[in-house]
Amino acid sequence: DVTSTRRFLGPGYGHATSGSERAREVARGEGLALDPVYTAKAFGGALALGEEGAFGPGPVLFVNTHGPREDRPPG
Repeated sequence: DVTSTRRFLGPGYGHATSGSERAREVARGEGLALDPVYTAKAFGGALALGEEGAFGPGPVLFVNTHGPREDRPPG
């Protein structure tokens, strides 16, 4: 099954949400970099859905395709 939701979009393109900011903090603690536009919102949504029990038991895989990131190392 595939489910699509607009719950985690926030006010629009390029606008961070409280969920995306939290997601960036969680990811940063794990050594991952998330861009604020795409992957932070997606990861924030995944975190929220996981906390709601939407995925059921077992591991969940989040694929970060490394979109444009403001904190990318130089070079």
